[in-house]
Amino acid sequence: MRVCFLEEYSGKIGCMAEAEGVLKVAPPAALVNGAPLEPLPPMKTFLALALLLSTTFALCAQRPPYSAPPAPAPQPPAKREEWKTYPAGQLPAGKAITEGEAVQLAGEDLAGKVLYLIGAFTVTASAEGRAVMRSNPDASPFRIVAGFPAAIPAPPEGAQVVRDATRGLRITDVRRGGDGKVTIFVRDITLP
Repeated sequence: MRVCFLEEYSGKIGCMAEAEGVLKVAPPAALVNGAPLEPLPPMKTFLALALLLSTTFALCAQRPPYSAPPAPAPQPPAKREEWKTYPAGQLPAGKAITEGEAVQLAGEDLAGKVLYLIGAFTVTASAEGRAVMRSNPDASPFRIVAGFPAAIPAPPEGAQVVRDATRGLRITDVRRGGDGKVTIFVRDITLP
């Protein structure tokens, strides 16, 4: 076992090593270079050991006891995003398009355009404020991700959602993924 230390009374750095049951001291370079260690006289051995133990205890006393990291505080549910909603038939002027027409808009900037998605869709997944829908859950290569404000409950999984020009879903974005699949992002803005 080798331990390096700083002698407080002289300011010298030294290392101790136990070899053949005798405590020996040398400068650190001697230990690194493999130079032989000189045995310490009994009194210096006692002082060196006392210094080593007091330093060890002092370092241990400074270290705070281990404690597990605190558990994260429970987070309040995320606040649902809100946007303006309208009664059926009173939507802002815009163009009603089908899923097939919406797919052609993938990658385009839709800012300033008012487009409404119309058609019949089946909800394939649902969570608070969001639903994933497809026109044909078994074969549709397109996915519709719909957002719902607090005033409009998200439909449950398996529900049929039918929208015409008076109750269209407002298209906010159309993206083509790396796998070529298209996702149409919409918001429900029509009050029930």
